[in-house]
Amino acid sequence: MASRQMATMGGTRAGPSNWRMAGTLFLVGAVLVSSAVLGSKGQSAETSTNTCTKRAANQGISVAVDTVTRKVTFVCDTGINNVLPSPSETRLAKYYAGPNLEDEEELETLFGQGSQATITPSQRISGGQSTVTLALGKLPETKQVIYFGCSDKAASEGVGAPAPGGPGVVGRGKETKCVVTVTVPADPDASMVPELAKQEELAPFSMKRSRPHQLASALIFLLACLLLCIPVCHHSRWRSSRMPAACTVAKENMNLEINSESKTASFRCDTDIATLSPRTATNIFDESCENEVTLAEKLPSASLTNTNSGYQFTVEELPEPAATFCYKCSAASASGTRASPEQSQNAIACYVKIKVSAANLDSAALISARTLSVPALFLGLAAAVLFAAAVF
Repeated sequence: MASRQMATMGGTRAGPSNWRMAGTLFLVGAVLVSSAVLGSKGQSAETSTNTCTKRAANQGISVAVDTVTRKVTFVCDTGINNVLPSPSETRLAKYYAGPNLEDEEELETLFGQGSQATITPSQRISGGQSTVTLALGKLPETKQVIYFGCSDKAASEGVGAPAPGGPGVVGRGKETKCVVTVTVPADPDASMVPELAKQEELAPFSMKRSRPHQLASALIFLLACLLLCIPVCHHSRWRSSRMPAACTVAKENMNLEINSESKTASFRCDTDIATLSPRTATNIFDESCENEVTLAEKLPSASLTNTNSGYQFTVEELPEPAATFCYKCSAASASGTRASPEQSQNAIACYVKIKVSAANLDSAALISARTLSVPALFLGLAAAVLFAAAVF
């Protein structure tokens, strides 16, 4: 009797303990199951983000190219498995420049040789999914966004106007298209180039003994800039005034000079005396402004050019003796009209007198020697700096 009571009491005590253990196991199992379910849902959601379906066509999908492999994969689901643009059986060589899926561009133009998208399986197999793997030859210097499309119709079935829809769907009649937005990140190495260039640009001005050639490079660069700037500054003096001075009736005479420093004289005739004499460009008046002579005889290297703003008289080689020549600006005579006796020819004309200096052979030789000595001096200095940098 006592043993039964003890057994009964033992069974009564063991019951709550077993229920607690069972409850604990149930809770642990529920947590594990729910975690597995949530995990599978998360994985399913994660894997579906790169899949274009008819149901998700309104939103489209977005994927990004991996910076290491330079690849990305997306899927055109069953029923919407025609890959655009210009699909072939297994390869795409183009992309769309905008989300409207209209403007096509070559992949190799932006991303280098070998850039293409591969479609598996072949689009000849209808009804199944189309997996697209985009492989780029190189990453761009700046981030780019390109577009592809998944359609329920082949591209050869016709192109129509876009139908209304969300940001990810484009319609051609009853056609459904899902827009695939592909983000191509910038090349990490290319983004470092400006910073490295900036460091290289500033580095030559540091006096570190570890890189002595940088100072020489900076000096050579500055000297090259000086050599390029000298002729520009020299020619800018006569180019600074584009509109030449005008010979007017009020002036009566206009004096110009040509010498070894300026071998061109520019002028123009005023509007009321716009006719230039001599009429022939190969002729000119002598110092008296009356006798007409030929340029070939007096100044073989001289020429007169009619420009938009007036006239330009140029002498390539100065004569040994100095000489003065003349042009005349006058009003065009009206037919049947004669000037009154009070009006002389000088009153309705202006004379352009051009003094041509004599050639100075000694000065020309000196200028030539100086012109040649300046680059030689710079080159010698550059060579000395390079030698010092190499030694020290």
